[in-house]
Amino acid sequence: MPATLLSDLQSLYAGDQYLLPDGHKAARLKLTVGVKQGCPFSPLLFSLNINDIDTIAEGVQGAVTGSEDVWVTNMLYAVYLTLLANAPDAVQTMLNGLLVYARSNHLTINTAKSEVVHFNFKCGAQVPTLMLAGAALKCSDSFKYPGMTYHRTLRMAASSEHAAIPMLAAAHRIRGFVQDTALCDRPYASL
Repeated sequence: MPATLLSDLQSLYAGDQYLLPDGHKAARLKLTVGVKQGCPFSPLLFSLNINDIDTIAEGVQGAVTGSEDVWVTNMLYAVYLTLLANAPDAVQTMLNGLLVYARSNHLTINTAKSEVVHFNFKCGAQVPTLMLAGAALKCSDSFKYPGMTYHRTLRMAASSEHAAIPMLAAAHRIRGFVQDTALCDRPYASL
């Protein structure tokens, strides 16, 4: 990275303090890691920092998709990484690679927020325990990715019901905004 760009980025973050209100009291906090919430540079900086995350899946066959020759090993949305494979040992290999990747890039993985969903496991079958940094990852029946709930039985009807609630709430808020600001009957283009 050019020295002038690095210097500009460092000055952008230097001396930042945040005020955390809590009822009648507040605390000032100086953050020393991470990126600023709401800063237009934050998504770019994060993306540049993890642009080689795919290396954790080298040599691993991911999860099957609707196409015979397409396998997916991971999905990344904002700061949420989802690892996918058809075999538990493949997921464990990626978790091991993720730990090495995180340490070499000075990143932290919050294992308390990490969980595993075993899709379509037979009822009563013993599901393997997956580990990350010496901690057993919690098994869940479902997870959200981005805003869509995926259940371990892959019942898409249940997933679509969960997705419809926030979508309808957003549509209601937009309709109210349009009425409150008299945006009716105006031409627009969606490109």
